[in-house]
Amino acid sequence: MGRKKEKKIQHYSSSQKVLLVGEGNFSFSACLAKAFGSATNMVATCLHSKDALRRKHQSSGPHLAELKRRGCLVLYEINVCDMNQNPSLMSMKFDVIIFNFPHAGHCGLNETDRLLIEMHRNLLQAFFNSARYMLTRGGEVHVAHRDDCPYNRWKLEELAERADLYLKEKVDFNATDYPGYVNKRGGAVRCDGKFPLKSCFTFKFCLKENTSQMPDNLLEKKFKGMTLWHVVNSDALRRKHQSSGPHLAELKRRGCLVLYEINVCDMNQNPSLMSMKFDVIIFNFPHAGHCGLNETDRLLIEMHRNLLQAFFNSARYMLTRGGEVHVAHRDDCPYNRWKIEELAERADLYLKEKVDFNATDYPGYVNKRGGAVRCDGKFPLKSCFTFKFCLKENTYQMPDNLLEKKYKGMTLRHVVNSGL
Repeated sequence: MGRKKEKKIQHYSSSQKVLLVGEGNFSFSACLAKAFGSATNMVATCLHSKDALRRKHQSSGPHLAELKRRGCLVLYEINVCDMNQNPSLMSMKFDVIIFNFPHAGHCGLNETDRLLIEMHRNLLQAFFNSARYMLTRGGEVHVAHRDDCPYNRWKLEELAERADLYLKEKVDFNATDYPGYVNKRGGAVRCDGKFPLKSCFTFKFCLKENTSQMPDNLLEKKFKGMTLWHVVNSDALRRKHQSSGPHLAELKRRGCLVLYEINVCDMNQNPSLMSMKFDVIIFNFPHAGHCGLNETDRLLIEMHRNLLQAFFNSARYMLTRGGEVHVAHRDDCPYNRWKIEELAERADLYLKEKVDFNATDYPGYVNKRGGAVRCDGKFPLKSCFTFKFCLKENTYQMPDNLLEKKYKGMTLRHVVNSGL
C-alpha cells in the first residue's frame, strides 16, 4: 500500500504530530482536521471539563463531533502549566505545539493593568517551561498573539528565552486562512464572544540545541544529603538579604549544594534537580509577592494559591517513596483562606500531620518577608504550623490496561475525567 499523500494548511501538515492546547470551541482544531482529511496525528485539549466546555462554548459540539469522526484525541482538563506531567500526555512528543491567543482571564482587571499583564506572563512562562519537554527533535512551539499595545508588553520572546526557546520565525496570522475558525475570549467574562484580531502573528519557537541534556557531573554528584535552592540569583540575594552571607558560607563549609534562580513552579524540570529525589521538601512561609495588594484581597489570595498549587504539582514528582512535603504556614485569617490542604489534594498529596511551628525551635532562624516590599524585614509568626504532606499510595503506578492501549498509532495514558 502506498504512503498517504501529505496534506497541508499554512504551517501545518498531516505528517506532523500536532498538539493544540487552550482550545476554545475547538474550531481551529476542526479546521486542521478537515484540511488533513484525518486527525489521527492530532491531540486537541482544553482547560475545562466536558460539561463546562458545553456551557461556555455552545458551538463546540459540531467541532468535537468532527474531530471524533476524523480520529483526533480530545482531552479535557489539561492545564498548560504542567501538561508535560499529565498522565495522558507525559509519554508523547510533538512536532508542533499550538497555543492560540493565550489568556489568563480578566479577574476584574483591564488589559493595560500591570498586574494582569504579569498574570498573562506567568501563564505563558509556565506554558513554555512545560512545552519545551514535549517537543520532538526540531519541533516547534507556535503561539498566535496580538503584537500591539498592551499585548506586546507580555514580551513573548523574553519568556521563551527563559525556557531555552528561541524565535525561529514570526509570521502574520490571518483567521481567514483557517476556514471555520472562530476565535473566543479568554476567562469567564463573555467567554463565548469574539475579540478583535488586530496585529496578529504566529510566533514560532524552537528549542536551543543541547538544552535537554543533563550535565553529566550532576547525575552522580552527592551533596551530603542536603540541597538548598533559592528563586533569585546570588547577586540579587545579597541585595535583598544582606544577612545571607554568613549563612551561605556555613552551608558551603558543611557541603550543602546551594542553587539559585530555582522556580518552585517547575523545579522538577530544572536540569540541576530533575534527576534527584528527596525524603523531605521544605517550603517555609510561601508567598507570591504583594503586587500592591493587601493580604485580604481575593486576587492576591488567588495568586498565593496558584503559586502553592504549582509547587505541589512539581514537588510530588521529586519525592522518594514515603517522602514528605513540609509547608510552614500561618493558619489564621486571611492565610487560612489559601486552603493548602485542598491544593495538596489536587496533587494527590494528603495531610499526614499538622504540628506547631515555633521559630525558637530552630536556633538562628530569622523569617523574612515575601515579595519586594521590605523584603529583608520580618513578619509576625502567629498561629503557625508545619503541614506535612505525603503522596497517596499508588499514584505513580499506571493502570496495566492503559499501558498497552493503542489509539490509532498513539499510546495513551488517560486518567483525566473527560465525561465521556
